[in-house]
Amino acid sequence: MTSPSVSTKSWGSLKLYITRYSDDPARRDLLMLHGFLGSGKQFLHLIPELRKRVNPVTLDFEIKSGNGKSTGMQNKRGDTGTATGSAFTTETLVEALQSVISGFLRPEPFLLGYSMGGRLSLSWAVRHAGQLSGLILESSTPGIKEPGERENRRQTDAARALEIRSNFTAFLERWESNPLFQRSPCRDNPVSDSTPVPPDHERSRPGAISPLAFLRKIQHQTNPETAAQWLNGFGTGTMPPLWSELYQVTCPVLLITGSADTKFCNIATQMSGSLPRSRHETVSGAAHRVHIDQPDAYLSLILSFIQESNKQTPL
Repeated sequence: MTSPSVSTKSWGSLKLYITRYSDDPARRDLLMLHGFLGSGKQFLHLIPELRKRVNPVTLDFEIKSGNGKSTGMQNKRGDTGTATGSAFTTETLVEALQSVISGFLRPEPFLLGYSMGGRLSLSWAVRHAGQLSGLILESSTPGIKEPGERENRRQTDAARALEIRSNFTAFLERWESNPLFQRSPCRDNPVSDSTPVPPDHERSRPGAISPLAFLRKIQHQTNPETAAQWLNGFGTGTMPPLWSELYQVTCPVLLITGSADTKFCNIATQMSGSLPRSRHETVSGAAHRVHIDQPDAYLSLILSFIQESNKQTPL
């Protein structure tokens, strides 16, 4: 297979887009879930190397009412619709993810989730980890333990959703200034700006857009109503915390964080103490977006983890 294939599936008020980048029956599938304001396309620069070991697959969600895909790449930013509430509840998302894993992937796939996608991966894995060969969580969390703190975050996310609906451009500017994304003191490292996104998923070309610039393009073309509904329905203030359920994730787990992202480094350290078969790797010169900041180191960790896990459960 030299080009991706896209399958669609309806699930309640959502439409699911499953993009498969290779289909080798001798390799396991790797399902990749993006973060807030992202899309499956934010992993494109990783696809050529991943295809040498696994069948990469990405998942995106569309609200059936026409309020936009999570990719946002084909929607006009002003088409916000008039939806209320959120289609992206934890229960709906977990059930939708299960329908994809059971209906579109080969048995015992790998599952990778970045940030918000990691929270969804983990919400699913505490129920279905026996179906996986391995779980990879990048810069993610099992949620907020303390009820008062969780309520404060819910209110913060609700305020952010209102801002997104009223002035999305201003929200994006503030979002990009978040300390989570700052690689200081290693911001001089140009890796993310020198690794081009391959337009044909096979090779790069001179002048191809960098992963960081491409991610920002995705963000600016994201539908505001979709982003707001993600926050209202699946923000960390709304998502049920999973700390007491981590013991149920019995498959191998790789936790990846960037050294500059001390908040999520600490969270991953705590998680590793409760996950039965986990290890935590910290990548220097990276912040929250490890796959963007240090793609080579990120790929090395993932491919080694996949190789080790395949030895334990061969096809």
